[in-house]
Amino acid sequence: MTWTTLLRKATSVLLWLWICSITGLQRLSVPTLQL
Repeated sequence: MTWTTLLRKATSVLLWLWICSITGLQRLSVPTLQL
């Protein structure tokens, strides 16, 4: 594995998590944050 592939995977995963968190926050008004 090279650094470029690792960076691409890391950025894609972070982007995916970011988008999922945003859509999740919009769908459920997040009662889980209070836990």
